Amino acid sequence: MDPYQNPYQPPGAGAPYAQYDAHPVTVQRLQANLKILGGIQIGLGLLGALGVLASTALLASVNTSPVQKQMNDLFHTGVIGDWMEISKWIGVALATTLVVAGVSVVRLRPLGRPLSFAHAGIATVMVLAGLYMNLAYVFPALDDFARHGGVVAEAGARGGKIGGYVGSIVGLVLPAFELYLMTRPGIRSALGLGPPPA
Repeated sequence: MDPYQNPYQPPGAGAPYAQYDAHPVTVQRLQANLKILGGIQIGLGLLGALGVLASTALLASVNTSPVQKQMNDLFHTGVIGDWMEISKWIGVALATTLVVAGVSVVRLRPLGRPLSFAHAGIATVMVLAGLYMNLAYVFPALDDFARHGGVVAEAGARGGKIGGYVGSIVGLVLPAFELYLMTRPGIRSALGLGPPPA
């Protein structure tokens, strides 16, 4: 017997809500996974906000070291400086969106789904844009910096490039998880967007 079949409908008439529903056990599992996702979103959102503040403070710190001064000049001027400023404010907005999405998802509120989609989309675009900026501007500048800055500058440039690649890969993990979970069958019922499962 079709669990979505209305007993007052003739057999084969179909179920108007089947596309939104899932078995109760599936919905319960989804809700458990959603709470895990929401906790991750809240944690990473708070860490992201703190990271933006920390990186801003670090780049703005006064350091008499010639290497540090050259590095600060690199990240505060030209195209790279403009990108750093733009990405800083977008990063704050993304972190805020992520925290609000996480709270909504943990509480199984419908708002969590569109906010998760919004974060996943914008975060993916920012990761790809950041990778382009690294390849086109930051990494060549770091290579030039390393050639003229000695051993310390060379080590710093190498670390910066490794961090850039790793950051791009890691930055795509959460958006992928958000998109995967928010498109699972039964997710509408799990977030209270569809009728209750039969």
